[in-house]
Amino acid sequence: MVKGFEAGYLIGLIVGEGTFTQSTGHPTLSVKLHENDPIPLLALKRVFGGKLYGPYHHLGQDGTTRHYRVWHLRGKHLRRALPVIARFLPSSHKRDQFELWVERHHFQGIAGATQREMFVVEHSKKEAKLRVVKGQQETLAL
Repeated sequence: MVKGFEAGYLIGLIVGEGTFTQSTGHPTLSVKLHENDPIPLLALKRVFGGKLYGPYHHLGQDGTTRHYRVWHLRGKHLRRALPVIARFLPSSHKRDQFELWVERHHFQGIAGATQREMFVVEHSKKEAKLRVVKGQQETLAL
C-alpha cells in the first residue's frame, strides 16, 4: 500500500524528472536518474509497472561519463496509469507537455480529468486502486 507522501513523491518524480515521449514507436513515460539512485525508480515500477533499464554509461559531449538508469512505462501499464497521472499531475509545464502528448497519441478521455490534492494508492499483485481523499472518497482502478 502506498500512502500520501510516497504517492505525491512519485508524481513529483514524474513532474521533475519524467519525459512523455515515444520509444521504439510506442508512447512512453520515462524517468531517468543517476545509477546510484535506483530506489525511486523501483518505487515507480512497483506502483505503476513498467521496466527498469541500466545502469548505462555514456560519454557526454563535454567529455564526462554519464551514469544512469531509466524507467519506462509503456503498453497496458501505461494505459492503466494514464487516468491517475491525468488526475494528479499538477498545473505545470510538465502538465502542458502531458496534454499535448496525450493528444498526439490519440488517448481518449484522459487529459481532461480533474486534479486532486491527496490520495492513497493500494497495490496488490492483481490490481491497484487509487483512493482519492478529499471530502468523499472515490476509487480508480489501475
